Amino acid sequence: MYEISDEIRDILQEAFEAEGEITEDNYERLEQLQMGFKEKASNIVKYIKMLEYQAENLKEEAERLSKKRKTAENAVKGVKFYLKSNMTKLGQTKINCGIAKISICRSKPLVIVFDEEKIPDNYKTREILVKIDKTLISADLNLGNKVEGAELQENTYVRIS
Repeated sequence: MYEISDEIRDILQEAFEAEGEITEDNYERLEQLQMGFKEKASNIVKYIKMLEYQAENLKEEAERLSKKRKTAENAVKGVKFYLKSNMTKLGQTKINCGIAKISICRSKPLVIVFDEEKIPDNYKTREILVKIDKTLISADLNLGNKVEGAELQENTYVRIS
């Protein structure tokens, strides 16, 4: 898709395989390449674009496979229900069919709560969720107010357009 210098591609591929970390050695190798910074930057952008494209494809494939997995899991549930229904109709609780032994078993009793309000307090646990409102903290800090335990931090990032 993008033509990229073999040397830069190899160095960046090593970084990719090391979970994205460019080692000091690879950083020095990049610095030693005999090409201008503009050419290096161009090659690096091409590599970034390739990785972004690859990440998007992997995400789409993961979603597709997740849907297929859910479909297969639902099919298993449906076929097991069908098998259980037919065994129950025929009064059979066990079948040995050669490749597998099939049996209808009792499961552990399942608690069904149909009215939470009527459940006594000793059966309830309380969860307290503390969430920090960063938007409110940011607004106060931007107004010049001091917020104990928080500060504003300015960052930079690379935008490729």
